[in-house]
Amino acid sequence: MSGEGAARSHVTTHVLDSVTGRPAAGVTAELDQRADTAWVVLATGETDADGRLADLSEHYHVPLQLSPFAYSTFRGS
Repeated sequence: MSGEGAARSHVTTHVLDSVTGRPAAGVTAELDQRADTAWVVLATGETDADGRLADLSEHYHVPLQLSPFAYSTFRGS
């Protein structure tokens, strides 16, 4: 995990590629927080071979399905 903020988020995600039906490895993600009139980067990471991004923390989990033209959230396992 890297970023300008030292605080750890409480976010994880699992990203699936809707076209191939497989985990989306190597997807870069950035967690930002609105601070007054600007956005501050809290953390960045990249999904692993299973499409999981656990480096951002462990409290909230946001499963995503990606396609070239859309994204969707789903109830994860």
